[in-house]
Amino acid sequence: MRDKAFDICRTFLSGQWDNISSDDLIINKISIGLSNQLYICSLPDTHKPIGDEPRDALLRLYGQTIDGDDYKVTDSLITMLLSERRLG
Repeated sequence: MRDKAFDICRTFLSGQWDNISSDDLIINKISIGLSNQLYICSLPDTHKPIGDEPRDALLRLYGQTIDGDDYKVTDSLITMLLSERRLG
């Protein structure tokens, strides 16, 4: 799990995220759903974010679905709207 989260964070985030090792990444499980897992990934205190890059990133890993991929789009839109309104 750690290596998968690390690879995803390094792929989509840059700056200090490129300067840490997998062992340095801080990962906390937020919740477990029936098919999804939610984690918060953070830079260690020894690495300050550069510019506007985030110190923390929310990572959702999708599991098996029974409804197809439609719910992923809806779920992503809801997550984006909550984020824009600083509600989640």
